[in-house]
Amino acid sequence: MKKTLTLISMLIISTLTINAQSIAYPCDDMTTNAGNSSMFPSNTQLWIANWSPMQNYHQTLIKFDLSSFTNESLESATLNLYQFFHAPDGSPTPCSVYAINEEWDEGSWPTNTNISHYEEVYGSTTFTSEIGWYQIDISQLVDKWMENDITNNGLVIIAENGTKFAKMYSKEADDQTKRPYLELNFNTATNEVASAKNVSIYPNPATNYFNVSIQLEKSQMVSIDLFDVLGNKVKAIANEYMTAGEIAKKVDCNDMPKGLYFVRISADAKHIAKKVIIK
Repeated sequence: MKKTLTLISMLIISTLTINAQSIAYPCDDMTTNAGNSSMFPSNTQLWIANWSPMQNYHQTLIKFDLSSFTNESLESATLNLYQFFHAPDGSPTPCSVYAINEEWDEGSWPTNTNISHYEEVYGSTTFTSEIGWYQIDISQLVDKWMENDITNNGLVIIAENGTKFAKMYSKEADDQTKRPYLELNFNTATNEVASAKNVSIYPNPATNYFNVSIQLEKSQMVSIDLFDVLGNKVKAIANEYMTAGEIAKKVDCNDMPKGLYFVRISADAKHIAKKVIIK
């Protein structure tokens, strides 16, 4: 039976790979506004709004370089955005994701011009007054990019008419753990962790601790490590011979900074990774 292998490729300055994990970071991201509002983000922020009384027609453009994944079989793709500010009145900001149909880059595209896009909606979410991470399933769009059904000019996030601000961090954000990223999951038979029948992490998000639970099909050497989003190993959880059956490890995270981390389980020279958020 095929299992999901999460790959993480960090495109900050160069590509960083943690064995079997990969996340694509934007190669370009920016905000545009075709209205006359003087309100505009710095390059560390991404805004969306569609509020005519203030001429706030802000849209967020994001583009990912997926050229290194062209031979993979995609299972899912999730866009992750960290909202740090919401309209003070608490009104929701529903929005949709569209595929951009013209070339652009953040260095040359005029910020006072909203970009053109295809009409098909490839994902949606509603930003609320809750601050933190939001996920948008854009699997269908990424699959079309990877299959060359449409040219990968990136995506644009547009708020529904009559909605106020949601503000997210951009790829230039000072806090690297809150930059936007695309989480890619692929179907693969050759790189699966055949011995790890089931892996779960709970509670997730975690505050003081989290548990790593593994169902092993056979007895073997297993290592479990925790990595930050930059690919640095921050904690060795286990490296030992484990017997077949259910294995559980409790991880103390009281002394760890808040943010996104990845638990990597290695067995039989194969790997599987799971995301954990410490809050």
